[in-house]
Amino acid sequence: MTKLPPDSFGARLRLARVRRGMSQGDLSRRIGVDPSYISQIETGRREPSLANLRRIAQAVDASADYLLGLDTMKKGTLAERKRAVLQKIEAALR
Repeated sequence: MTKLPPDSFGARLRLARVRRGMSQGDLSRRIGVDPSYISQIETGRREPSLANLRRIAQAVDASADYLLGLDTMKKGTLAERKRAVLQKIEAALR
């Protein structure tokens, strides 16, 4: 099996999924697809539709930009990043 580059969609999806403590089966049930679909995406054999990209991003609590490699932030869930931004705004308003 060929190892995907760490900045590929599949690698980023796997990292986000594992950080959330989800198996491929867990994720597939949450978005309504077969577990093999998630496996194929993570190994680079398939790309998700736009609708499934949205569902995947919501399920793993990551931005679509992060999953697509457009966002260079590698750490933190979407909720954590939102919280960090709000804290910066609150600090600036003090």
